[in-house]
Amino acid sequence: LNRTARGSARNQLLLRAACDGIHVLDERGNVIEANEQFCLMLGYRREEVLGMNVVQWDASMTPEVLLEDLLPHRLRLNTAITFESRHRRRDGVVFDVWISATAFMLDGKRVIYASARDKIGR
Repeated sequence: LNRTARGSARNQLLLRAACDGIHVLDERGNVIEANEQFCLMLGYRREEVLGMNVVQWDASMTPEVLLEDLLPHRLRLNTAITFESRHRRRDGVVFDVWISATAFMLDGKRVIYASARDKIGR
């Protein structure tokens, strides 16, 4: 395997092995990568989650706060933040989560790496 293939395989292994719901968003809040745990938390298949926007599952913030404050301003490059939020499952059930997130540059574009942990460990 070349270096890029090894790195990609390692990244996929890390995503699959994580207990938390890992998701990577573009700067507009659209999912560009997600692990199975995140999909299970929300009750969607991975194909459905890819391309979803954070406003579709976040139940604690308005779209304006998410898209005009949190993503562009509070999530600064290479600075991790942790906060409480609420997510809405496909079936409408709302549950509390801890979110850890940081923004970084990937292939010349700003992305947000986020980890969601169900507060009651469902």
